[in-house]
Amino acid sequence: MQMKDVNMNNVLVHHNGTPISIAHHRNDNGRDQTEIALINHDDEYGGMPIYFYGSTLDSLIEQLTTIRNDLENGRWDQGQIYGLPEELEEGEV
Repeated sequence: MQMKDVNMNNVLVHHNGTPISIAHHRNDNGRDQTEIALINHDDEYGGMPIYFYGSTLDSLIEQLTTIRNDLENGRWDQGQIYGLPEELEEGEV
């Protein structure tokens, strides 16, 4: 199987009790969507912060570091979507 055939990848990790979903999805148009969501099981409406990352390891590490710092400093804004990394390549969301 080639990576272009993969439609969805998901990893679940925890930090200080907060579940964090690291995901790569390919939408119906064939575009990659890479995002990290802080999961809140108590929110019945599904609102959760979403952090986008690019296609590089540095981009993923940068966003994970931001998330760790936000969680440790009590900054968790329900439903907030955080900006896209500057180094996104063509075809990425």
